[in-house]
Amino acid sequence: MKALVIGSGAVGCAIAMAAAEYGMDTAVLTRGATAEYIRENGHKRTGIFREITVAPDKITVYEDYDQIDIRYDFIAVAAKTMANESIASELAAHKDIVGKII
Repeated sequence: MKALVIGSGAVGCAIAMAAAEYGMDTAVLTRGATAEYIRENGHKRTGIFREITVAPDKITVYEDYDQIDIRYDFIAVAAKTMANESIASELAAHKDIVGKII
């Protein structure tokens, strides 16, 4: 299964890490310094339950919708509400990548 997470805040990172940890082919759409950091270091989260680490080679990072060249089974939108219109427009323009949006 393939999962794309749009947004890399606390919620987006948690979703991406869980998907990767459970063996899904996982990608995030994020930009700038965050994209660079995830490419180089992967994801790491420490919490009261346990630590989760996902290696950089387990998460694909995209900075633009035009870079995505495969279809994802699930797309998790984990961005701020004010970005919804823009995200919807981009997904409509890139229908070839769209699976189930959650």
